[in-house]
Amino acid sequence: MDLLGSIMSKMEKPPTTTTQAQRDAKKKHLEEAKKMKEREKDMLLKFRQQAEEEIQKFMKDNALQKKPLAPMNEVQRSIVHDVAEVAGIVCHAFGEEGVDRHIMLFKKEYELTQEELAALRRGEEYDPLRAKEQAFQRDLAERLAEQEQRQKRPKKGSEPPAAFLQKRQHLFADDAAKRADVNSSFGVVASHLKTDKRSIEETLADIRAKKRRQKDDDDACASGS
Repeated sequence: MDLLGSIMSKMEKPPTTTTQAQRDAKKKHLEEAKKMKEREKDMLLKFRQQAEEEIQKFMKDNALQKKPLAPMNEVQRSIVHDVAEVAGIVCHAFGEEGVDRHIMLFKKEYELTQEELAALRRGEEYDPLRAKEQAFQRDLAERLAEQEQRQKRPKKGSEPPAAFLQKRQHLFADDAAKRADVNSSFGVVASHLKTDKRSIEETLADIRAKKRRQKDDDDACASGS
């Protein structure tokens, strides 16, 4: 950069001049934006007052337990939610955004079921009688399925499967063989293998009789001598 260019770059540029018309236009724009903001604020305040009146009217009407409101935008719905919360009213939003999104009010004592809430979210009209019938049909189907499962289970006293009988016979055979081994190791003879079929009482009686005869024979020998 040459000397002249360096000097020219350090010099302050002349201030940008605006015409009176431009300044007036900018001022007018700011004033209009301020007025629009104030109008929006007044509209929202007025809408809140209307919402409060609507909810108060709903609370005083004993014949109504729920009430749908007209479709509204997101800002308006947030105001209604706030007013309803302060008043102790339950509210839910239903519908498609930008089409028919609206709020429905419910009194606290109203029993809002999950079935009704699901139907409203699907955009369907809730019918209590139809809902009870559907609940009955579901309960009936569950009972029939449970009964069918019980019927498939083997009953007590019924003939067991052949595989079970074979396994049971095998276990009993193994158990009998083990008992036979234990008895033989201790000198115990199975009852069906015994040659002496007398009972214990009969055996003891025979032993006592034998001892008496032996004693009588001994006494007879002693007296003879």
